[in-house]
Amino acid sequence: MNEAEKAELQRDLDTAQAIVMLQVEKGLLDGIQEACDELLRELGVRERCYPKWLQAGKLSRTEARDRMDRLSNACRLIQGIKDAAAKLPDCDVTSSGDMTDSTPF
Repeated sequence: MNEAEKAELQRDLDTAQAIVMLQVEKGLLDGIQEACDELLRELGVRERCYPKWLQAGKLSRTEARDRMDRLSNACRLIQGIKDAAAKLPDCDVTSSGDMTDSTPF
């Protein structure tokens, strides 16, 4: 095999590797979107339930705030991953909601 053939084979291998990596990353994007959706759903549940639980004495204000802070941090982390993934070529990452902390605790 001459140098030109080796160079062409290397380009083909590099292209194949890039395609495989993009497919893996695209597959992960579906999971990222599902994680975002689940975190947003859980935030909504907590925003509805925690005030009642606080009144009933089932949860302390400190514990509610700590739990909401941890979940909000997870939301921001996932949002950062989504933002980075959106910069990948041929990837469509849409947000199903705003991941900001707007809890009353």
